[in-house]
Amino acid sequence: MVDTLIACDIVSISDDQNVIGLFLVSDDQDHFPSLALANSKQSYKQNKHLQSILLGIKNEYNFEFITEFLKPFNIKTALI
Repeated sequence: MVDTLIACDIVSISDDQNVIGLFLVSDDQDHFPSLALANSKQSYKQNKHLQSILLGIKNEYNFEFITEFLKPFNIKTALI
């Protein structure tokens, strides 16, 4: 249930005009759909206040896969 609540927060925060970026730390792919939705919602709006979405990945073994998977969604990744 925690992942669902985080997904809801990502989507609702992306609509907030005062938010210019999202940074999420995770080591799995559970949040891909909500990050992709937040990003695609910005591309349909004229006022694109959300400048970037960054996913911090804790698992170095998944880093390359996740980075390649998220490229089409314009979501940046960082190994932390």
